[in-house]
Amino acid sequence: MPPLCQHVLLRFLCIPFVLLMGCAGGGNTPAPTIAEQEGKSAPINAWLAAQAVDLPSTVYRVAPPDKLRFVAPRVKEIDGQAVVVRSDGNISLNLIGQLKVSGLTPAEISELVVQRLSQYYKADSIDVSVQVAEFKSRVYYVMGQVLVPGIKPYTGTDTILKVLSDAKLNEKAWPQRVVIVRPNDDVNVKQRVTVNLKEMYEKGETRQNFLIEAGDVVYIPPSPVAEVAATFKKVLFPIIPATNIGSMVLRGGL
Repeated sequence: MPPLCQHVLLRFLCIPFVLLMGCAGGGNTPAPTIAEQEGKSAPINAWLAAQAVDLPSTVYRVAPPDKLRFVAPRVKEIDGQAVVVRSDGNISLNLIGQLKVSGLTPAEISELVVQRLSQYYKADSIDVSVQVAEFKSRVYYVMGQVLVPGIKPYTGTDTILKVLSDAKLNEKAWPQRVVIVRPNDDVNVKQRVTVNLKEMYEKGETRQNFLIEAGDVVYIPPSPVAEVAATFKKVLFPIIPATNIGSMVLRGGL
């Protein structure tokens, strides 16, 4: 084969390798930045981050191994004390001793503590609030085309907008088809809803800003374009790794 033809052939064969690996020097390519990973999803991510943190009120019931913190400025024995709910559902507090708190709300725990403290302090001097310092008893899941997927602590105030703001959509995400799957004790019951995040972003309305429940799975699928690109990549190099193809091209083995 004439040298010119060989040169043209090698350049043609190297095109897909260039697209996927940056051809010869691909190994030194720097990791993509957050902005590059977000891509076309960056405007939606910025909108999500700017949403007001007006989370709907909900009833959170404490369970092991949640961590609680007590704030009682006039009761120095327990003010600032942090305790973990034990596997038996109890906690131990200074001055008071053991308390059964599993299944109670923070407000209910506060009332219980005030009752116990009334034998030591005057009623008008007892002001106790209970905070959940660490939510560890229940979780929800975020999967699919996001930068921060994984198992997330359930707080009882997690809306879909807050969840997606924390997870950050990547450039392959399909915001029109965000799926929430809710578990049910009856395996025959399928609870699933699709949220059009792009519509909320474009219209500025949040009617679909559902409250996430413990055990929910939030799935962000790839867009049709991203699906086609992934399929094309598999078809283009079904067997030989791209690195091997690049080596063969450079050696003249193809």
